Amino acid sequence: MSLKKLGRLLNSTSEEGYPVAYWLSNSQELSVILQTAAYPSGDPRRRHSYDEGLNLRIDHQLKELDSLVKDLYQTWVKIRRSVVSRLFVAAVIENQSLQEYHCRAGRSITPSSSEKGKALEDLLLALHRPVKTMRGYHTDEAITRQFASEMMRYIGVSAFNNLLMRKNFCTWKR
Repeated sequence: MSLKKLGRLLNSTSEEGYPVAYWLSNSQELSVILQTAAYPSGDPRRRHSYDEGLNLRIDHQLKELDSLVKDLYQTWVKIRRSVVSRLFVAAVIENQSLQEYHCRAGRSITPSSSEKGKALEDLLLALHRPVKTMRGYHTDEAITRQFASEMMRYIGVSAFNNLLMRKNFCTWKR
């Protein structure tokens, strides 16, 4: 199976997308192994004195693997954003005690305290589960940290935009 076919197959994965995290980890590890084999000293300018054709093939495979890792990461982020986007409004915005905050149906959305806690717990679980999965697959810590910070940025920006689009919060009278 070629790397492009694997990327297309994983783009159409399940809603949770955990196979993408598995293949992200494996592709990254394979890339590190290839780099170690191609450049034993760690310096890309110093190589083994193999056949030049072999060096070109290794470079080509490294570029393809890097492209696959980027595609897998973007797919993983896209899948997780869709999961988190369903939860953050109820957990972050509707959980706050904001005056005159009404939903579209016209009724006040002041959920009971148990519902508030449940929505927030669901969001935290939706953020913690993929990070735990990435650590379980031994994905590089920098990528895991980048993923977590990107999810937090997404929640912050989306919550701010959602508040701006609310009718009661876009007036100068406040």
